[in-house]
Amino acid sequence: MLTKNNLINITNEQLFEIIEELIDLYSLERILENITKICEEKAEHVKSIWQDRNLAVIYESFAKKLHKQYIAAKGFGV
Repeated sequence: MLTKNNLINITNEQLFEIIEELIDLYSLERILENITKICEEKAEHVKSIWQDRNLAVIYESFAKKLHKQYIAAKGFGV
């Protein structure tokens, strides 16, 4: 099981393999959908808690771009 403690010191190669396995298990569509939601929630969090409008805009921008990719993945069924 993945925990914060055992993810701290993983290499990029290990992270790549974890992400690839998640895509294989759940589909690219679901992964993109969830990353989009995470970016949206991060944007709201930094805007409301940290009052960091610039960082919120960055997260919002990524969320919008990822949402487009999610729609594309959904259309292709991947």
